[in-house]
Amino acid sequence: MKLAPTLDDAIDIAADVLAKAALLDYRMPRRDDGVTAAWAEIFVDEPIWIKEALEAVAIHYKKPDPTRLMPGTVLAIVAAIPIGPDSSDERVDSWLLGCAQHPYSFAIEEHTGVKTPRWDDTPAGFDTAAAKAWATNGNIVWVREHRDELAQGLRRNGHRFADLHRESRPRGALIER
Repeated sequence: MKLAPTLDDAIDIAADVLAKAALLDYRMPRRDDGVTAAWAEIFVDEPIWIKEALEAVAIHYKKPDPTRLMPGTVLAIVAAIPIGPDSSDERVDSWLLGCAQHPYSFAIEEHTGVKTPRWDDTPAGFDTAAAKAWATNGNIVWVREHRDELAQGLRRNGHRFADLHRESRPRGALIER
């Protein structure tokens, strides 16, 4: 489980997106390592996954008069694609892991329908920072242990993914349709 693509992942995503776009649009560059690297630089550490990125290319080119595809456009379209039954495992895992970073939030429970643990029973002697670290670690472990059940609930409930990684509170991270 990871929040966003590594550089190697981003290079693969960029290459696949550029290849598909080039098939649909003569204005797109053909195979070029420099262009791929530049796109990958935009994609790295952003909430983007190969399945959704390729879907974003199709969405963009379904417009009657699409502009030349740019990496920011792909990111924006991916962010607007609802999480649902067809979401990639990577996207679902990213959302779950992002929410797991906020152990006092109810976002996971609200959007999956799965009862989540409460982390109010902090061990004695912990200051605020230590208590939050303890709760965060416990929440991450719990999410990983219950990943399949949580993913099923999230896909079933079909919510929109907003840029959770930039939100300080995951409660606002999903926008219902």
